[in-house]
Formats: sequence, structure tokens, C-alpha cells
Amino acid sequence: MAILNFPKFPNPGDLYTPPGSTKSYRWTEPPGAWLIEKAQTTATTVQAQFVEVTTTTNAISTETGALIVRGGAGIGRDLYVGGQLYTNGVPVITTASFNISNGPDGGTDINIQHYTDTSTNTSTILINNISTLASVTGRGATTSEIIYLTNTTNSTATNNGALIISGGVGITGRVNTESIKIADTVFDSTKTTVDTIIEHVIDTYLLSEFRSSKYFIQISESADYTANPRFQSLEINLTAKNDGTPYLTQYGQVTTDGELGTFSANGSISGGDVIISLTFTPIDTERKTIKVLRTAMVS
Repeated sequence: MAILNFPKFPNPGDLYTPPGSTKSYRWTEPPGAWLIEKAQTTATTVQAQFVEVTTTTNAISTETGALIVRGGAGIGRDLYVGGQLYTNGVPVITTASFNISNGPDGGTDINIQHYTDTSTNTSTILINNISTLASVTGRGATTSEIIYLTNTTNSTATNNGALIISGGVGITGRVNTESIKIADTVFDSTKTTVDTIIEHVIDTYLLSEFRSSKYFIQISESADYTANPRFQSLEINLTAKNDGTPYLTQYGQVTTDGELGTFSANGSISGGDVIISLTFTPIDTERKTIKVLRTAMVS
């Protein structure tokens, strides 16, 4: 590869054609550089302080601009572009794209920021989800998907719990819940399976919360455990003194083959709280399921 041997001390405007070369170079005004005077026809290495193209023609395609390269370009160091960078006719989005006034807009609920670390001179694009329940439902509050709240906060009043609704609720299907409270009354249910002849606690509540309760109870034996299952239903009214002494009455009993057990109530104290318990003692070891629906009044 030939050395071009540019003159060491050229004057502005000097024209130089290397021996045996098909191209000429002209020295520019300060800071000075050898610029190609006419198109070269063979590949070569230009050894100069820098090469400057002073034409300001903008590029709008691969066939336009102040410098047109038919093939690829290999650049060994940093590349600075004063305008937009394109590839295959499409603008390339970089951190620099976020510095211009017409940069990308994240749209609803998406915040796009350009952060520059001056200590390291590096740039980072930050894309944040800023959606809220109000902003999402504001665009449409209807969905065919199941809405599942994983919060397990219990509700003790109309202004607390995992879901708080200030207005009414319209429900066209069945409501399945373990407990529901309406003003001073609560509806609660339990399910207990027994197969031993001992006293089983089938429901409890705090006397500080409820003074009186009414139970509708169903006892069932499964055909999986006995050839001739028996059934029983009844109602119980229960109230208690402040010291936990319970008073119980049983009525409305219906059985298919006689009573399947006996019911009683007792009061106990735990951590300063009086606990009222409803118990059931079966007459035999045949497996039985006791379902209880309690209606209770606040104290």
C-alpha cells in the first residue's frame, strides 16, 4: 500500500496529487485538512489529520447527502450524529431520541424518562407503569375476566376489609361467603365432620360481639360410610349472661331415624374475652356432617 506523502507545510488552497494516483487533495483553511478534490477510482488509505466534507446537504435516503458510501462502513471509534439516525428507512430510538422535544410519548399510564449519569456520562431510558385503578377503569370498567383480590383483611364494619364499596352492590348470581353482616345482625356458617363419641365444638363466637344467636342445623350421614344414612334438622336459640353462662332451647326438630346426637352450649374465658361455644355429641361413631347456619345479634 503506497504512502501518500502529503506535503508537511501546505498553504490554504494548495492542491496535491500523489505520484501515480488518480485523485487529488486540496488543503483547507485552518484547522486544516486534506480533502479529496475529485472522486477516487481505487481503494486507498488516507493518512491525514482529518478529512472534512463541508457540504451541508442533508440525507433523506441512502442515495442522498453530503457523503454517500455505496458499501458498508466500519468505524473504529465513537460516532456522533447531529440529526436523526435511520436504519432500513426507520428512525432508530436511542437515549438521544429522548432529548428532543418531539421524542417518544409513553401514552396513557406509561411514563418514559431519559436519565443521564453525569459521573459516568452514560444514559438510561426509564419506562415506568404509572397506572392506577382509576386510570384503568376510566378507559373501561367492564371485563369478562375473574377479579381476584388476594388481600385477606377481615371486615368488621362498612368502612374496612379487603374490599370497601361506598354505594350499593348489584349481583345477579349466587353469593358464596362464609359470613355476612347486615347492620346489627350477622349470618355465619360452619361445617364439621365427626366420627367419635365425644363432645365436638361446632361453632364459637365472642360474647363481646354477639349477645344472642339462632341456629338452623342439619346433620347428615353419607352413604359412603353407612348403608342406611340418617338425617336430622333442628333449630336452637341461644343467649348468655356477661359471665358466659349460656341458656339454650332446642325446637323444630325433624329426624328420619331418631336423634343423631345431643347439643349443648358453654362459656369460657380466653385472654379476657368470653367465648360462647355450641357443641354436639354424636350417639355413635358413624361419620356425620353437621352444617350450621347462625344468625347472631350484636351485644
